[in-house]
Amino acid sequence: MIPICFLMTAVLSWVDTIPIELPRQYHAFQPVSIARTGGGFVLAANSEDEAAGGWSIALLKIDNDLRVVSERVLKGEGSNTVQKIIGLEDGLILLGNTTCSEGTLKRREGIQDIVVARLDEELEVRWSINIGGRGSNHAQDIVVSGETVTILGWIDTPGKNIPDYTGGWDIVVAKCSLDGELIWVKSLGSGQDDVAGVLLSDGDSVFVGYNTWSKRRKWDIEIVRLEIDGRIGWRKTVRGRGSDLIGKLIPSQEGLIVLGSTDSDNFAGSARGGVDIFVLRLSDRGTIKWAERIGGSRIDMAADIVETNGMLTILGWSESNDVDVQEHIGGKDIVVFKVDLNDREVQSYTFGTLDDDWPLRIISMQDRHYFFGSTQISATVQQPFYVKLH
Repeated sequence: MIPICFLMTAVLSWVDTIPIELPRQYHAFQPVSIARTGGGFVLAANSEDEAAGGWSIALLKIDNDLRVVSERVLKGEGSNTVQKIIGLEDGLILLGNTTCSEGTLKRREGIQDIVVARLDEELEVRWSINIGGRGSNHAQDIVVSGETVTILGWIDTPGKNIPDYTGGWDIVVAKCSLDGELIWVKSLGSGQDDVAGVLLSDGDSVFVGYNTWSKRRKWDIEIVRLEIDGRIGWRKTVRGRGSDLIGKLIPSQEGLIVLGSTDSDNFAGSARGGVDIFVLRLSDRGTIKWAERIGGSRIDMAADIVETNGMLTILGWSESNDVDVQEHIGGKDIVVFKVDLNDREVQSYTFGTLDDDWPLRIISMQDRHYFFGSTQISATVQQPFYVKLH
């Protein structure tokens, strides 16, 4: 049982923090993604059974009481790592990377491939697709809409299924069917380094958010709308004087909500400190309608966001203890901000341990938000936990 400290005595009844007990000992265990499935949850982590043994993907099936009931490990001759999973009624879609020459997942395109796979209810792989150039390819995000899957990553070389390559790191977007048929692949690039960020699908089209390295030696945000066939509908550059990093895109009634982190002193409101969290509302054509900046005097980083009934709930981590962040426990804390869209009032809640705590995701169930994260209990092992809002 992990001791979880609450310093905000006024909100002690606000949460229950409950560890998810691991089924066995690991040399390394790093939770990356969690998803709802037909029978509960699946937690995906990068794991090692022994030092220098290569990474494997550990998939933990978790029941509705959030207890681990079984484990499936995807390993091979090399390393498999997971980036994100999406739950389906009869299994899940997995996005990751592989360098394996042999195994359930294996490279076919480059030194390291982007791989997307569909798993059944028993977490057995039904099919997999490899995407990338001849070099090192990196998976980043994935969305499922209707009968199609859209994949986002970045590449450093051309390849047989990469239509264009501009140089440096390029963005790659691919669409496939739920049966594993590749439909199209689109690359986006500036000629500088471009690093993939997030996807959002509204059915017929997909929004791609990524970061591009500008000539002023800082990161800017690019948001691109791709039509159903992969053509560019519109694109928007969002930037301040410093570096601005995109973290999440979600739909809103008026367009898009963009979540990210920034160290610019002239972006999305008044600077709080070293790195702040920001929220933008964009129109359906990419025009900024309003912006909100949140944080304290140190580093605050965004992880996830949901909107319900005119209220934004933002999950992140923080080293701050002032301005919008009411308390600091130790190391990197999990922080939740609630922002009322009517009056922009900000509330914050801090929880965690004296060690570093890392946010994973917000999952909404039965009119409640569950916040999933992990605590660094050793140099290589992170203990997953969840927090239930009352």
